[in-house]
Amino acid sequence: MPDLRIGVIGCGAMARDLARRCIALGARITAVSDPDPQALAKGVSELDAEGIEDYETLCSRPDVDAVIVGSPPGNHLENVLAAARARKPVYCEKPLGINVAQCDQMIAACKDAGVSLFVGQVLRLFPLFWQSRVLIDQGKIGTPKAVSVTRAGYGSVFHSGWRKRKDLAGGLLLEVNAHEFDYMRFLLGEPTQVYAKLDNILGGMEYEDQAFVTVSFESGAAGMLHSTFSSPLGEYRVHIQGTEGNIIHGGFGGTLRYKRVDGEEGEFRPEDVNVPNPYDRELASWIASLTAGETPLFTGQDGRAAVAMAEAAYRSAERDRPVAIAEL
Repeated sequence: MPDLRIGVIGCGAMARDLARRCIALGARITAVSDPDPQALAKGVSELDAEGIEDYETLCSRPDVDAVIVGSPPGNHLENVLAAARARKPVYCEKPLGINVAQCDQMIAACKDAGVSLFVGQVLRLFPLFWQSRVLIDQGKIGTPKAVSVTRAGYGSVFHSGWRKRKDLAGGLLLEVNAHEFDYMRFLLGEPTQVYAKLDNILGGMEYEDQAFVTVSFESGAAGMLHSTFSSPLGEYRVHIQGTEGNIIHGGFGGTLRYKRVDGEEGEFRPEDVNVPNPYDRELASWIASLTAGETPLFTGQDGRAAVAMAEAAYRSAERDRPVAIAEL
């Protein structure tokens, strides 16, 4: 693989992990940037890269071919626009932005600059999530008509630092559940309408720590998300109902089981699903799209769609009525 030189904006744990994986895939990290001196020092040390305080300077460097944006979501807009001005292709962590207007700005800026925008909507690549789509494509449960996802836990990390701030995290439905919204869309197609009820039970963040969201899709299918970071007893559970059977799986662990109404059934564990590490897979796709012209797994439009579902949910909760995606 050609020697791709990457600059990294944001030196938090996730960004550093992505950078290390890029190195393992044959790329080089030439420069890193973070306003926090301690985080910047970690990035410099771990990635053997030059530390730069200003992200615009990083983007304009001649030894940076592409940029990873791993900063808090509230900073994505300014970071991506800086990369676009420098005509550097971008990998942006999810959520792409904290509202649709920001996403549209980023997509337009990258298009005008002639550079690609890749968004890290990695959830669908995890083994059991991926296998559920494979089974649907194989016709194992007929046509999918409904998906219910429960993601419950107690996120103490969200009670301190930037993740508790609404202006930087955007909210639970963005910082966390952009993943689940993308997964629903992966299975059911394009969403049309959202209805949501939100609450901040523990008050540890500046935004909701519990959400119930229902989504209608063009196909006539329905999605339901229960997300909470106020539950010390946590669980992850997915139920997919089809016209000829159903699938139940535990998300990141446990098993996936499916059963048809005619009696056929099967079971998979994550290790039974022959797919690469999801983070390595998405980054390999991004790098191959830049170095070999391959079609990327995710684009800015995928990132925008997840943000649109979240923003519609916020508007719905504020107005106590369903909100059409078209209203955005």
